[in-house]
Amino acid sequence: ELLKKHTRYQGCKANDRHIKLFWEALEQFTEEERSLFLRFAWGRSRLPLASNFTDTMTVAAFNTHGGRDDSFLPASHTCFFTIEMPKYSTLEITRDKLLKAVTLCTSVENA
Repeated sequence: ELLKKHTRYQGCKANDRHIKLFWEALEQFTEEERSLFLRFAWGRSRLPLASNFTDTMTVAAFNTHGGRDDSFLPASHTCFFTIEMPKYSTLEITRDKLLKAVTLCTSVENA
């Protein structure tokens, strides 16, 4: 919930279907998977205390250049705390692609 409050959107909106699926998928993640997500998106494995959290995550539209969104993994830019989310068609695909991205990309150097 803290992360959601500190999120802005670029090229998409909080009430877009694929963004709602993104948040729903994150809510289903275990604590370890959430930590991996933070490392993927931000280069850090946990959020600071709410009183010390001043950063803002950006969730941006993912440009598939005409490809099928379901075939792409999300992209991250850790220096800018930004994640680009394709418009996945289902919660299952959203969760699967996010998990694949956060587990395959385990270091900032590979991001």
